[in-house]
Amino acid sequence: MYKISAYNIVEKNDNNDLLIMNMRTERHIKIASELANEFSSLFEQTKFDCNPEDWRYKALIDGGFIIAENFNEARWVELKHNEVVFGSETFSVTLMPTNDCNFRCVYCYQTPDPKYMSEEVEKKVLRFFERKVPHSKKVRVSWFGGEPLLDREQTCRMANEIDKICKKNQVPLIGVMNTNGYNLDVNTFKRLIASRLLSYEICIDGPQEMHNQTRPHMHDKDSFKMILDNLIKIKDQVSSNIFQITIRCNVTPAMNEHFETYLKILAEYFRNDTRFHVYFQGVRDWGGDRIEEKSIPKNENEIYKVWYDEAAKMNLTSAESFPLEPFVGYCEGNRKNGYIVNCDGTLHKCTIAMYNKEHEDVDSIGYIDDFGRDIVDENKLANWIVRQKPIPDSCRVCEMYPMCVNGSCFYQLNIRQEARCNKLQEVAKAQLRCMDYKNMLMEIEEKSYD
Repeated sequence: MYKISAYNIVEKNDNNDLLIMNMRTERHIKIASELANEFSSLFEQTKFDCNPEDWRYKALIDGGFIIAENFNEARWVELKHNEVVFGSETFSVTLMPTNDCNFRCVYCYQTPDPKYMSEEVEKKVLRFFERKVPHSKKVRVSWFGGEPLLDREQTCRMANEIDKICKKNQVPLIGVMNTNGYNLDVNTFKRLIASRLLSYEICIDGPQEMHNQTRPHMHDKDSFKMILDNLIKIKDQVSSNIFQITIRCNVTPAMNEHFETYLKILAEYFRNDTRFHVYFQGVRDWGGDRIEEKSIPKNENEIYKVWYDEAAKMNLTSAESFPLEPFVGYCEGNRKNGYIVNCDGTLHKCTIAMYNKEHEDVDSIGYIDDFGRDIVDENKLANWIVRQKPIPDSCRVCEMYPMCVNGSCFYQLNIRQEARCNKLQEVAKAQLRCMDYKNMLMEIEEKSYD
């Protein structure tokens, strides 16, 4: 006997085809409209029998959309969750070479601090990698700040040294950078991707005037132009196709009337270039003194229902490229073998907690000593990674459970004890629609089993 997976996201397109994604297996499928009624009624049954050799059902079983009656999906998810949280195979580090920033974004929770990583701390950090990398199967390094490119020379130098350490030990390296893009000139970019720093997130908050209001530079009244010019030069002068730049728009209510103009600007330069992706995120209150209630959108789901589709129709890469997969939102705060390294060599778990006076102490879990050893207060560490409350049964049957397991943000879950549901179902549905628009879905149709 079989049953329907609890972790299916189901959407319909304009032709009434069924579009389905399974959040546990990361698989997608399309069921043609002539079969939609048959399968819709099947999806409403508690349990049923079917022929696993029938092509229609075999595809659904292989993709995890239909599962054996005795398979406990929630228990499988929790097993894999524990492997991610307590495992040591992935060495995950966020490096903050400075807490300083050349922008004063209206929603930012951080307080700029003009402190930079000294050469002494840099050497300790590299020794830290020399100790950890040989015992890892994968290394993930995220560059953050402040603005990590305020000292471009140091960032390029450290990225190169970390790449050498990983290559010496034959360990795969995943390099990620959150940067405002102002200092990401094409020469700096070439140096960074040569060190396998291949994934970037850069915010452009709408058209020129909108962006310059929400993300003002300290001295330049038109940071929009500099960032866009940098991206265009990268597009035109870097032939490599192994990097990815996500252009993120932090959406405020004022952005609503500017979406179409914004997408037309991006499409003019980046349409049909799959190296450049478009991502929308509603502004949220992560703390700090700058955020105002008027900056937080009340209709965030409406953004996902409309604008990802419009981006796809303009031949921009958008929701179809998102890594919606189990535990994808897990950061260093969720992992025993995860660290945030501040510019002074101290070890932390969450940049948001770092800037919250109530929680800055529990966030500061240790430091790197002169020999590159991580000296960690395990009592503080346990506050982050040991679940403090049981998981509600209502979460276990939520479609998004494989992504969050009742709290992809351990700062909210354990420290603030305010479990926050991300409710990303609309993003997942947008992904299905965009994949369908671009003919990326495996399809079950009448002719498949004639």
